Amino acid sequence: MKMELFNIYTWIFNLYYMLLELFPLRMRALLLRPLFGKLGKGVRLIDYKTYFRYPHKIEIGSYVSINRGCFFAASMSSGRKRDIIIGDHVVFAPNVRLLSAGHDYSEYSLPDTSGQIVIGDYAWIGEGAVILQDVTVGEGAVIGAGSVVTKDIPPYTVWAGNPARQIGPRNMTEGPGGSSFGKKVEDK
Repeated sequence: MKMELFNIYTWIFNLYYMLLELFPLRMRALLLRPLFGKLGKGVRLIDYKTYFRYPHKIEIGSYVSINRGCFFAASMSSGRKRDIIIGDHVVFAPNVRLLSAGHDYSEYSLPDTSGQIVIGDYAWIGEGAVILQDVTVGEGAVIGAGSVVTKDIPPYTVWAGNPARQIGPRNMTEGPGGSSFGKKVEDK
């Protein structure tokens, strides 16, 4: 019975996402809003081919851009209210994957695992990056294209690779909204 309900839920959700592809970009956020745990104001873009697994367990801040083909997988089996928390002014390039759900490979039955993913304000996640469970990406951090993030990322740093390694600091001379910091972020 439980599996049958899951299959019905999956079928309905997939049908919903297929129909959603027919609507203009501006309408997509409106149609998705009731499904999320939180969807902030001014979300500029939730592009086509973007999929949210268990959106009620996903919190998206304000002024976030999510490009084409991104996949956000929350875990139904976790006891948390939110599995994926995305801050304000975050930009996701195309085909990014956030995977808070997984399996324990040390057992033959592959039981479900879950861990929270938190993306800080002003982060930029490059194309094709994968962020795994139990990871926090700090405020203003940059994740390079194709990176696989398996551990926490400090604020205002640039990371790339598989597994992701620190490339250096994110040097910025302008603050949010174009205002001047007056110094580079690394000097904070």
